[in-house]
Amino acid sequence: METVPVRRSCNWAMNWAFLSSMASTPPPDTLEVALTFIVQYWHHPNQLQHICARLQHPRVEVIVHADSNSSDDRAAFADVESSYANVRVLHSENIHEVRGYNRAAGLASGWLVAFSQDDRLPPDSLGWVASVIGTFELLPRLGILGLHRGSSSLLYRSGKRTRRDDMYGTCGDNRDQADGTKWHGLGTRDMDAPLKMVAWLNIGPIVVRRRLFLHIGGFNLSYSRPGELGIGFDAELTGRVIASGEHAALVCPSRKTFFRNGCGGKATTATRDKMRRRSLATLTNERMFTMQFQADEPQLLERVRSAQSMLLANASIQRALARLFPSCSKCSSGQGIDEFREAFHKVDHLCGHSTNTTPHVSPNVSKVM
Repeated sequence: METVPVRRSCNWAMNWAFLSSMASTPPPDTLEVALTFIVQYWHHPNQLQHICARLQHPRVEVIVHADSNSSDDRAAFADVESSYANVRVLHSENIHEVRGYNRAAGLASGWLVAFSQDDRLPPDSLGWVASVIGTFELLPRLGILGLHRGSSSLLYRSGKRTRRDDMYGTCGDNRDQADGTKWHGLGTRDMDAPLKMVAWLNIGPIVVRRRLFLHIGGFNLSYSRPGELGIGFDAELTGRVIASGEHAALVCPSRKTFFRNGCGGKATTATRDKMRRRSLATLTNERMFTMQFQADEPQLLERVRSAQSMLLANASIQRALARLFPSCSKCSSGQGIDEFREAFHKVDHLCGHSTNTTPHVSPNVSKVM
């Protein structure tokens, strides 16, 4: 399929050259590891053990990108590296998630890479791994898959954020960024199938074919200065995946794929100054996103609509997806919300502590498994 020449921002050439130089890997089906799960780490030592414990699958590799290096952090790194053979810690010094994800993806072994943060706990069972891998095997044109939230519209439309009534995905999330235990419903729309083709995805996590990720330049460095947070870089990547001729899709919300968000609080919202910097980055990146995609928006959205129509029309694909994701919740109808809320509060004893300031305590993994 012909690609859309989406506008590229200033750091593109350097970013692409660095990442594409790493892209000479064996074909996906010759790799024992299918999925590399990348955890962006910043001062959350209390839950790192729990995250890694829930990623113990024979086809999963875990790369922890260590952006902080306190004594508590180092104790947590030593703990997980000595406990789990599939965990590697990649050390940096506050380069933040956009550059950290790109660096880790270049070193990944899997033909799929998942990107997540250290405030998100994976599901307490591993069934989602085979379902995600199976979805990419079933749909060769699928380039990126979201397990959190997404929309059939672009993230920003003429400088305004996507309407909430066009949001799909998980039923609820953390409300209080500092505490980590305040549940609130997101009001997402019900999906009429296990998978929906979308125009943007919200990280937490997203899964991408590694070769595609490297080929199109990884995450756009213009969306985050070194040491600063990135806003909208996940949506920007989604747009470029679609522009490259591949598809972007969102998994229906279910307990099976529920990643518990906001565990231990978020560092980027911890103080008034950090909130101010977050707001400034949001405004800057909204403008950049709009300039980058506005001219190509009609063509990109038509591709999403066409892909969705073809997906729904294929009965055999729908049956296969229903086997991979058999229990979809209907958030706006109230179906399955109690299960989400139960899973969310199950780990309040861990997530209620602000791990950006609390000393490291070696956790008892059995409490949350």
